[in-house]
Amino acid sequence: MSYHHLTIEERACIDVYYKQGLSVSKIALLLDRNKSTISRELKRNANDRGNYNPIGAQRKYVVRRRACGRIAILETNPYILALVCDGLSKYFSPEQISNTLPKGKRICFSTIYRAIRQKIIPSEYHAKLRRYGKRLKHRGKTKGMAYDFSQVRSISQRPSSICNRNRYGHWELDTIVLRKESGCHLATFVERKSRMAIIRKIDNKKAETMSDTIIDAMSSVPSHLVKTFTVDRGLEFTDWRRVEKELNAKVYFCDPYSPHQRGTNENTNGLIRQFFPRRTILPVITNEFVKEAEVLLNNRPRKCLGWNTPYERFYRL
Repeated sequence: MSYHHLTIEERACIDVYYKQGLSVSKIALLLDRNKSTISRELKRNANDRGNYNPIGAQRKYVVRRRACGRIAILETNPYILALVCDGLSKYFSPEQISNTLPKGKRICFSTIYRAIRQKIIPSEYHAKLRRYGKRLKHRGKTKGMAYDFSQVRSISQRPSSICNRNRYGHWELDTIVLRKESGCHLATFVERKSRMAIIRKIDNKKAETMSDTIIDAMSSVPSHLVKTFTVDRGLEFTDWRRVEKELNAKVYFCDPYSPHQRGTNENTNGLIRQFFPRRTILPVITNEFVKEAEVLLNNRPRKCLGWNTPYERFYRL
């Protein structure tokens, strides 16, 4: 659901409820709002004595609303641009600059961040920023994101025996995204009961590439040890029907924004990151290096396996 700004009627209700001594959570429940919205409203629109006035709050909102998005002023008004640059040269944050500009000349701090990103403000001032601001997501439809996940098999349909780790052959799948300099990404597959990991290098995150990698990787595993796959809702797994057909195994999709439902895979990805650090520029990654990391990981004793290795547990079958 898209966000809507607070109205004057809602602000009046906040004033009444707040004076009645209701908690922020209770006010949010009564107004069907997030409690952080109410907390932020009371904090930013209270007067110097800490009292909240809905009419004054609405006036402050209107002023901020008019000042928001006025990036053209920086392009057409050299005076305001000079004030902003002067503040940045003194290591002021955009919010500090916004609130110290002369009345009638004020612009929102997010406008200053946008001007920096659009290079309206000279680049020599960029290095003086402590932070770079929050990049807001576009609300329009994102190219390539159209896929109907209502037709997939939900994790809620997965048998309890898989959740309890009573049987072998149930895998969790994911992708580790590497820096562009690496020239590839990693596909990771982890068997839930034994923690046996398979790592494969992939050139891109396309659905066809991922399905080819899954089918190829699982061809080296005995068929009775390939029963199900649990994946997230990334677009790389949208060719799941071909995977099911080729491997005769069911694919279950986690709920949105629920990485904990693939806890084994997430934990393993953290272990793999020891070999492929997140913020380190790596050399071009070879298949030999990926295989070496896989062997080292599968031959490492695990406390959860009684100090056996994943390799021992998996191939003991």
